[in-house]
Amino acid sequence: MASLIRANVRVRMASDMESGGVAEALSPSLLDDLCFDWLHNPLRTIAKFAANSAALLLPVHYPARWLLIPSVGFGKIKDHVWGAAMSTFGRKFSIELISDQIRWGNPWFKDMLLGWRPAGDALHRDAIEAPKHVSNGQLPEEDPKRLRLAVRNGYLNLYRGGQSVARIGFDSDGGLQARIHNKYVNGDKGSDQAYVTLTSAGFLDQERNWLRAYGGLADLHGCIANANKHVGKEKRFVDLIVARNADIIDLEMALPAYSLDPKERRAPRMDLVALEPAGNRWRIVFWEAKLVSDARARCRGDDVSPKVVDQLMQYTTWLRYANHLELVASAYQNVCRLLVAFHRLAKRVNPGIEELGPGIIAAAAADMPRLLVDDEPRLLIDNRTSDDSTRSLAFTKNGHLDKLRRKGLCVQMVDSVDHMTLEPRL
Repeated sequence: MASLIRANVRVRMASDMESGGVAEALSPSLLDDLCFDWLHNPLRTIAKFAANSAALLLPVHYPARWLLIPSVGFGKIKDHVWGAAMSTFGRKFSIELISDQIRWGNPWFKDMLLGWRPAGDALHRDAIEAPKHVSNGQLPEEDPKRLRLAVRNGYLNLYRGGQSVARIGFDSDGGLQARIHNKYVNGDKGSDQAYVTLTSAGFLDQERNWLRAYGGLADLHGCIANANKHVGKEKRFVDLIVARNADIIDLEMALPAYSLDPKERRAPRMDLVALEPAGNRWRIVFWEAKLVSDARARCRGDDVSPKVVDQLMQYTTWLRYANHLELVASAYQNVCRLLVAFHRLAKRVNPGIEELGPGIIAAAAADMPRLLVDDEPRLLIDNRTSDDSTRSLAFTKNGHLDKLRRKGLCVQMVDSVDHMTLEPRL
């Protein structure tokens, strides 16, 4: 404990984590999140610890008072922070805790499963049904109500066009809950930083001190409609790519801190993680998406690199550091197994749900060898000309595409829906 105090560690306790000044129970996965937060910004670390052992006193800076922390929690902090476990990348979720009682007691969860569309859904959709989804200039392949499920390190995210509509996990009592930004629940009346918790009892807004019952699909569709207001062109493009590639296994892949060097603490999120065949095995590949008009994909002068080159180099540096490749391979094999398990759950409420991709099913098999990992992420550029044909033509004519490829990047240009199938590296 003295070493922590000497290191001037401060612990911030978020309002929804307080219970009479004593930290409530914390799952191991959230302890992993603590370690990442501590390395990223020690002054704003959020801590919650196991509540079943004797407590130690630790001075905290926010607010200026003493915080009770169980001794078992201190041991875990020391192991994570001072040990070699700076990298906490993982993908897991306790799906075995979702019993029939929990599932049926949380109708919102069934509705979210009903709204989940696995990757590749456009490949399965009947062409006769597609025109029903056209609105606001969207392509026929885009269903404005569909959700994408992403497994995190102890919780799930449900995305609508890159917007996290719900973060699903368990509370300290094992109850299923979803945290939803109140701008999705309350629309324009929602504030920037507040979240609403959805449980079996309904929507709970602790800041405004109100509780109301969950109103079924109408409530969920309202949240999705509000999220759609915040979806940008790039994220809409990403969702269209997901719809046409059945073996995409993750979105918005955040890379945890791995160094005390501020320049290396954290790389931005990768847009897409997919599987591709590699002989008799499967390989994990990463994709960064950009619009053709994005200034980060272009620059003037041959002696200057576009910013996206450095961005992808950061990804590669992270992947090649220490045991990250092994962590990633193991984590995403577990994702495939969880996707198969969630698909079985979803099929109970939606028998017509689209099938998972062949790579996902193969990787989930018990006898499948560890997944391979391509540690050089690839670049996907939305070159469709409906929005800005001038910039699209100039991108190639002015040599921006050639410059990216001379820098060693694998670049795929998407000119139409027919070119949205992810291509292997040549």
